[in-house]
Amino acid sequence: MTRRVECLLYRQYFYCPGNRKMQAELREAIARFDRMQVVVESDPSAISGIGAALSEQAFAIFQSALIYCLTGEEDSDLKELRELLRETYADSLSTESSSPNSRS
Repeated sequence: MTRRVECLLYRQYFYCPGNRKMQAELREAIARFDRMQVVVESDPSAISGIGAALSEQAFAIFQSALIYCLTGEEDSDLKELRELLRETYADSLSTESSSPNSRS
């Protein structure tokens, strides 16, 4: 399922890659737009930051994916990216199924 999320095949999920070089605690994760909750800093459930952020490009994709999830409106850049990733995912499946070591 992670590979499908990486390829933006689900509109309610967003893949966040890990980075062990930067932070040992920064593991890969999947953000769920359908489970978002607003937490105010003074709230006891608020968490402290770890000094990590998405790159500007990744954050732009994150924003577009969030808007798409909430409104169904997909901007042209996100649409093109999702189409390219969908093709890549389909190609990887066909390559995987044609390799001699593939699982059936």
